[in-house]
Amino acid sequence: MTLRPLAAAVALTSALALSACSSDDPDPVVADPTPSAPASIGEATPSADTTVDAWAEESPEGAMAFAQLWLDTFTDAARSGDTTALRSISSRGCATCADFADAIDHRYSHGGSIEMDDWVLTRVTWSQTPEQNFAVNWTMRVPEQRFVDARGIVETAAALRAKYTFQMRWQRDPWQVTAVTTEGAS
Repeated sequence: MTLRPLAAAVALTSALALSACSSDDPDPVVADPTPSAPASIGEATPSADTTVDAWAEESPEGAMAFAQLWLDTFTDAARSGDTTALRSISSRGCATCADFADAIDHRYSHGGSIEMDDWVLTRVTWSQTPEQNFAVNWTMRVPEQRFVDARGIVETAAALRAKYTFQMRWQRDPWQVTAVTTEGAS
């Protein structure tokens, strides 16, 4: 069995995350639970209007809302094959972001598609890096994903639970994801 491009990108992300681990990483700080930015959320997600308002500010809540926007944009790209918006909110230096977008482009340009349900967040924390950027840490359930090739042959990636870290920096327009890493896929 061969790995499909998106599955390979996820595997690459896992390898990068494990190789980048160090003991001097900042300890995550659990966000204070408030009605607008809970520290731990279930399957409910904020409305689009709330998300836009929240991610438009330079704050931990804005960073967490922008990470949600990035994930929603990734999901839309995977389902539609259009990676334009995903690339626009990812920095040019985010290799993992480019790997995800390239894998989606490859799948669709060769007549295939990706079928997947929404990823479910089970825990959200954040920390601030020494460079004053933010890291948003998510534990999430990734549902089964189906990769369909041009002939209609389906390969399935099993559901898993993983921790993702979104490194991001504040820009004028306003945030950009600079790195995505994962660990603990099970």
